[in-house]
Amino acid sequence: MADGRLGANRQRASHAEAERAAALDVLVVGDGPAGFAAAAACAAAGLRVGLVGDRLDEAWPANYGGWVDELAELGVGHLVRHSWRDATVIVRPPKERSLGRGYALIDGEGLKAHFAERLREAPRWAGRAATATHDATGTTVTLTDGRTLRARSVVDAGGHRPALARRAAGDPGFQTALGWLLEVESHPFGFETMRLMDFGDVPGADPRRPTFLYAMPFDDRHVFVEETTLCARPARPIDDHRPLLEARLAALGVRVKRVLETERCWIPMGVPLPPADQRVVPFGGAAGFVHPATGYQLATALRRAPALAAALAAHDDPRLAADAGHAAVWPADARRVWALLTFGMEVLLDLDLARTRAFFEGFFAVPRADWSAYLAGTATLPQVARTMTRVFGAVSPALKLRLMRHGLSGHGVGAVRGLVGG
Repeated sequence: MADGRLGANRQRASHAEAERAAALDVLVVGDGPAGFAAAAACAAAGLRVGLVGDRLDEAWPANYGGWVDELAELGVGHLVRHSWRDATVIVRPPKERSLGRGYALIDGEGLKAHFAERLREAPRWAGRAATATHDATGTTVTLTDGRTLRARSVVDAGGHRPALARRAAGDPGFQTALGWLLEVESHPFGFETMRLMDFGDVPGADPRRPTFLYAMPFDDRHVFVEETTLCARPARPIDDHRPLLEARLAALGVRVKRVLETERCWIPMGVPLPPADQRVVPFGGAAGFVHPATGYQLATALRRAPALAAALAAHDDPRLAADAGHAAVWPADARRVWALLTFGMEVLLDLDLARTRAFFEGFFAVPRADWSAYLAGTATLPQVARTMTRVFGAVSPALKLRLMRHGLSGHGVGAVRGLVGG
C-alpha cells in the first residue's frame, strides 16, 4: 500500500512539473550568474521563465570583481562586499601606476539574492539537462534523471561545458590562477587601492612564462592575493602557481599567519563564438563571453541579458525567437570586435616577461576611455583599432617586429576575415 501511494505521488509530481514546464516561454539551463541574469531579465520582460540547474541553492564558488563605475551603470553598484578608490598596476617595477578608476569585490550572495527576488514566481528544477528535441512549437529538454521540461525557447547558460548548445571547434588559451584569502601579520598594500596587475620580479620564476599578482587588501590583517597566468596554451597547471605566490609574498614582506580560503581558477579564453544556426541560444560562458585578453565575463552577461530577453519576447515562433536571440547575444559588430580581441590574445600568448611588461606599458599609456572600453569588451571597432595602433606606436622596435609577424600569421588573417565577414 505504501509503495502504491509513493508511486502515485511521484506520478502526480511528474504531471505537475510537466504542466508548469508546458507553460514556459523560456527555459534557462544553468544556475551561475549568467543563468540567473538571463532568467531575471526574461522575467522582467514579462516572459514565463523557468530555471534548471544542479546547484540552484548553493553559493557561487568564485569571487567576482569589477569596476565601480561599470557596476553602477549595470544597476548592481550597491551589491559590493568591498570597494577601493583606485586600482593600480605595476608593469615596469618598481613604478606603480594609478589607473584612476575605482574597483569593487562583488557581493556574490547579494547578487544571487538580487536575481532570485526577480524570480520568485519562476519555477525551478534541480537537475542537469541532457538532451533537447525541437519541433515547430518549442523544445523538449530531457534531464539526466529522465524528467522532461518544455518551453518555446531554451537558453543554455551552462558555462564552459554547455549541456545543450553546440560549440565551434577551436584552440583556446587558458587563464589559470591560485588565490588565497589570507590572515597576515602585516602586508605592504594600501587600504584605498587594490593591485590589479603586478608584474614585479618573482625569485626563481621563469621569465619565459610570466605571471602577475592580483591583490585586494581589506584591512591590516586580511588580504586576498592571487597569482595568475594571464593566458597560456596549453593551460598552465594551477598548482604551478603555489611556489610563485609563496615566493612573491615573501619578497613583498607579507607575513602570513594562515590561509582562510583558497580559490582555483581555470578559464578558457578566445573560445570560438557559437554557431547561430541552432535552436538553443547559448549565453554567458557557453556563448564565449569570456574576454580574450582579461578573462572577465560577468559584466558582459549583465549587459546583454536584457537584449536577449527582449529578442525572445519579440517572437512567438520558436525559430524566429532563436534567430533573434543569437543576434542579441552576438550582434555583428560585437563579433567583429571579438575577432580583434582574440587576435590580441594570440599576441599575449607569445610574450615573455620583458615583452609583456613592454606591451602593458604601452597599453595603459593610451587614453583611459580607450583602454577601459577595451578591457570591458564594450569598445567599438574604431576604438579597438585605435588602441591597438597606439600600443603598436608606443612599443620598442623589437616588439613592433614581433607584432607585425603576428599580423601576418594565420591568427592575423583570421582577424581580418572576421572584420570583413562579421
